[in-house]
Amino acid sequence: MLLWRLATRGLGIINLLILAHILVPQDFGIVAIATTYLAAFDAISAFGLEDAIVRASGSGEKLHDTAFTLSIIRSAVNGALVAISAPFAAQFFNEPRVAAVLYVLAVLAVVEGFENIGVVGFQRDMRFDKEFQLFLIPRLASVAVSITCALIFRSYWALVIGIGAQRLVRFGATYLLHPFRPRLSISEWRQISGFSFWTWAASVASFARDRSWTVIVGKFFDPASVGRFSMASEIGLLPVSEFILPICRALFSGFALARHEGVALGPAFARTLGVVALAVLPAAIGISAIGNYVVDLALGIKWGEVIPIVQIIAGTAPFVLLTAIGATIMNACGFVQYNFWIVSTSAVIGAAANAFMAARVGLNGVAVATGLTMMFEGMLFLAIAARAVKASWSNILFCLWRPLLSTLVMAATLLGTGFGWQAGHISAGNRVMECVVAIAIGAASYVASLLILWRLSRDPDSSELFLINLVRKNLRRGQDAMADSRTT
Repeated sequence: MLLWRLATRGLGIINLLILAHILVPQDFGIVAIATTYLAAFDAISAFGLEDAIVRASGSGEKLHDTAFTLSIIRSAVNGALVAISAPFAAQFFNEPRVAAVLYVLAVLAVVEGFENIGVVGFQRDMRFDKEFQLFLIPRLASVAVSITCALIFRSYWALVIGIGAQRLVRFGATYLLHPFRPRLSISEWRQISGFSFWTWAASVASFARDRSWTVIVGKFFDPASVGRFSMASEIGLLPVSEFILPICRALFSGFALARHEGVALGPAFARTLGVVALAVLPAAIGISAIGNYVVDLALGIKWGEVIPIVQIIAGTAPFVLLTAIGATIMNACGFVQYNFWIVSTSAVIGAAANAFMAARVGLNGVAVATGLTMMFEGMLFLAIAARAVKASWSNILFCLWRPLLSTLVMAATLLGTGFGWQAGHISAGNRVMECVVAIAIGAASYVASLLILWRLSRDPDSSELFLINLVRKNLRRGQDAMADSRTT
């Protein structure tokens, strides 16, 4: 899953950086407003179809056919509502160009509903090699098309056409990669609806939490500000999107299987937090520390206003680790209603804080409100998930203390050497060299302190050792697979 995410998102990041140099913040803002508007309908109508199939103890053709039929109905209704209301959305955001983009996205939403539901079996059966192909192929098409169109049109339509290419190629790939052929049926709607209500409610709450800033920034400021905040969030949350989310996709299947087999999940929850924290904590705090280098080198001077936003979002991103893994294990264990209440509380508090800070402080204030909301939600998820799966606080702290302390040492080292959390732009001649030195100092201080603490703790079953053995095992498996292919 990490390989899939690194490959697909690596392409996405390259695509984003190239487009950032060709297009302007306003172009990204227009598309962000339109995609958020579509996502609102998507969240409100979410049935949790895929999760219901993965969690089901037995999954036959009738269940898949029912999910396929409901998906078609849902997408058709969404597409119609988005197309009808597009002029009103354009008027609300005071941006006429949003309407045309929404018409295109409405058509793509309808097409998405006809995707082959059989590919959900890849996740259920943990065939992540197939999921890798399913996500990589459309991403390649999207990157090639969007960059080509950006060079030709130099407008927001390059982003829209890239989205269209990705959706259409994925539609075809779902039928090429899986032999299942769905049919129309609603015979198993009761089985799906029993799990889906709380999944739907949590999905709506998650949308309100994740996208409220788009509506608030779009209303208080302008599309260019939406584009800036969107780009800053993309960079600041890179460790979350590139590392935690693919792991959680695999963990959901693993936790669900362990639950069916009666395995105690408390120790697994603590261990998972410790292993993932080894990579996420230094990555997130590192991006926050060298945010000015990242923005100047990757995006260019015209994006300079996003530097403090990147630093704030990345600095609080580690708390998303607690949210993501906590929500995953509770979802797999059937405690979906807990997820709903936590995310709903966070969404209400976050939206109010974002609106208040937007009016009183400005765009940077929205970043502060977003960061504080992520911190609050992460701690709430940790407390409730630990109680739900009976994970001891001592075990959780034991798994987390070394990466936490090592990250603090790294942050103090970067700050003390003058490379961390600089406010302004860096000199043009020293950009690359200073960035390389800053990364080297941060990485060296983190790894050195982690190894020292690991030695001093003398933990025979540490997260560090688990991660090393996991990498070795997968490398050995990859070498065996290559040897077998050569023999064949």
